[in-house]
Amino acid sequence: IKLCLDFIRIHGLETQGIFRVPGHQATVEHLNSEFFQHGMDNVGGLNPETDVHVVAEFLKKVLRDLPDPLFTYAYYKKFTDASGLDNESEKISIYKRTLAQLPVVHQAVIKSLFLILVLISQNAKSNLMDTENLATIFGPTLLREKPSERSDILKALEFKSSLVVRDFI
Repeated sequence: IKLCLDFIRIHGLETQGIFRVPGHQATVEHLNSEFFQHGMDNVGGLNPETDVHVVAEFLKKVLRDLPDPLFTYAYYKKFTDASGLDNESEKISIYKRTLAQLPVVHQAVIKSLFLILVLISQNAKSNLMDTENLATIFGPTLLREKPSERSDILKALEFKSSLVVRDFI
């Protein structure tokens, strides 16, 4: 994840549609296969000529395929309930307390990821990826209910996830 984030920071902050434009699927699958066979240190696919959309797509895939999302299943309700609060200081306080309860690895990845997302949103004039676009893309990936608990109101819940991610950006 760190290598992907570093690559995107160096090569993708001003790339139009970063995270929205899909990377070439066969190349993403090849990168995924190499990663799981050899580990990222031995993947030769990340060089300056690599399409940044492929790296962004691979990163989204890795995050989406985590067995427990970054904003873990256990804290889904706390985060989404807090997103609906009108009192900003109370909302931020709950977010901070809940973040502190996440596994340390999740906290580190969230911090690194959101640093990049903030930089991308600050370059929205060139990359067309503002906070709302990024939140829409990452909300359902980073914060979701357990699959067994999903219901017919999935769209509304994905919207709530996007609100949380928007608040963090």
